[in-house]
Amino acid sequence: MDASALPGQITVQEAADIIGCSKSRIYQYVKSGRLSARKMGPMLVLSLEEVKSFRRGPAGRQRGIAPPWRRYRNQSRLLATVVQVQIRPGKQEQLQRRLDTLFEEHTHTFTANVARTIMADEKGVLEIILTWKNTEMPNETTQQQDLRSFQQAFADVLDWDTATYTLKKILLHT
Repeated sequence: MDASALPGQITVQEAADIIGCSKSRIYQYVKSGRLSARKMGPMLVLSLEEVKSFRRGPAGRQRGIAPPWRRYRNQSRLLATVVQVQIRPGKQEQLQRRLDTLFEEHTHTFTANVARTIMADEKGVLEIILTWKNTEMPNETTQQQDLRSFQQAFADVLDWDTATYTLKKILLHT
């Protein structure tokens, strides 16, 4: 029997494709009662509507309590380079695709930084925050080379003429 013969019903593989997980994860969701399924001959079928409305839980173990604020005990301090730049009109989707590629290929990691964050607001301003430990921060030449490389890779989607650059001290962090 084929699930396509039943309107509104899909196979485990189709459910996995929609949710973005493996077939074995779908079986786990069914076993735990998070998704309902029914047996049709040798296979399980699921409701297309239920699968489309399904929301996965957060990955990993959830924190029971928020982590405390911290600061370094030694002479190290955290610094953040904050870059704000305008997204070119109509280029938001292209920017997201480019960022997805950046994530997948692990490029533009910026030398010796502790953390990187890229976020956008509804006004089309992208904010890049590069966090450094002052004792490990690369020299100015290396920082500029890394930034120029990033600027060149994103020149068609970001208006670098509008960019502002600020170096800030991080007073507390988690």
